[in-house]
Amino acid sequence: MPEKTIDTTKCTKCGRCIEICPIEIWETDDTTGFPLVSRPKDKRCTACGHCEAICPENAIAVLGENLAGPAEPWDGPMPTPEQVAGYFTSRRSVRRFVPEAVDRKTLERLLDIARYAPSGINRQPVAWNVLNSPAAVKKLATLTAEWMRGQLRAKTPVSLSLRFDILIEAWDKGKDPLCRNAPACLFACAPREDRMAGMDGTIAIAHVELAAPAFGLGACWAGYLSIAANMHAPIRAAAGIPEEFACIGSLMIGRPKFAFVRTPRRNAARVKWIAG
Repeated sequence: MPEKTIDTTKCTKCGRCIEICPIEIWETDDTTGFPLVSRPKDKRCTACGHCEAICPENAIAVLGENLAGPAEPWDGPMPTPEQVAGYFTSRRSVRRFVPEAVDRKTLERLLDIARYAPSGINRQPVAWNVLNSPAAVKKLATLTAEWMRGQLRAKTPVSLSLRFDILIEAWDKGKDPLCRNAPACLFACAPREDRMAGMDGTIAIAHVELAAPAFGLGACWAGYLSIAANMHAPIRAAAGIPEEFACIGSLMIGRPKFAFVRTPRRNAARVKWIAG
């Protein structure tokens, strides 16, 4: 349970922390008028930090053993709707990479951003395994290809429905349709018994993919690796995923070989408006 402190020399009793708390653990002290944490409800605190983030006077601190970094103020300008639309619609899945290693500090910065991705009840269940060398990624691709070949021989449903034959045909010709010769690969993992972790991990991966271009990187979801990691122990071992964890998803990542210069066409949005 995180510790929540309030500096009464700064607090103006504006009540924002009380109103913003999604768990409603803050209340007004009848004697002093300052906010205080309701002790019966305190154990429900998820350390979401809303109270700390909303306080204009920096009077509240939410502290805990696993809560890393200070609560920094941010007053930068928000991007315009046009800038957001341009950035999101210009996003591309990158499958051709420059053959050079990705700087570890850059990946650390990306994963630091991803820890702010929303998760159910702020549980933050996602853990990351990073393969940051072309050799390690190539080994993973080779193990996956060997597993796929065995699945094809056994004519398993997954090998037939996902057309492993096409992938193995390309692999045997010297191509890499599994990892695309990426210099790095990220695995998002979470405890198997956590039923909400799949959605939380997907959101976190999306954060990394969307943030990557700002760091000069491109990424692509590595769906075949994720499937293989959850079905084949040697691949799990190569990716460093413990048995009690599931692979939520994976990204191949690196510096793009080519720059995209325009936004492609897409199907029109399918929207149904429901009258209130």
